[in-house]
Amino acid sequence: MSRVRKSLLWFAIVAVVCALSGAAAAYYSARASSSTVVNVGSAKAVTVVAATGTPTTSLYPGGVGDVTLTVDNPNDFALRIIALGPSPTAAVTASGGTGPCTVTGVSVASLTGLDIAVPPGAGDVIDVPGAVAMGTDSDSGCQGATFSVPVSLTVEKP
Repeated sequence: MSRVRKSLLWFAIVAVVCALSGAAAAYYSARASSSTVVNVGSAKAVTVVAATGTPTTSLYPGGVGDVTLTVDNPNDFALRIIALGPSPTAAVTASGGTGPCTVTGVSVASLTGLDIAVPPGAGDVIDVPGAVAMGTDSDSGCQGATFSVPVSLTVEKP
């Protein structure tokens, strides 16, 4: 075989190998990019049904307490609470206590960076630490009162 024919044959082999490797690379990159596309739809809204149970940390003048929530997750997958803040439409109220109790000194914290699991289903009781604070100027009639603390939650799918 002449030197020119050998060169042409070698060039043809290299061209075929390059073409096949390019096709293989395109196949794998197309396959990888298509496998990362997922359409999961929208999650249904999580609702706070009520506050039941006893918070781990009680609220007192000058202190920070927990908020206990009963949450319904109508999805068939778990979510997590990543932020909690005051409700934009409702105010803190109080019932009971030893006398008149105005709740001007009670406020809901704006908490971010939370990672609180909310399993699918209804009636999950969640205790959120440090979610409510009481100022030192709160009424002494608020002693023993039960506070209703409306909150706004931000949830995401883990």
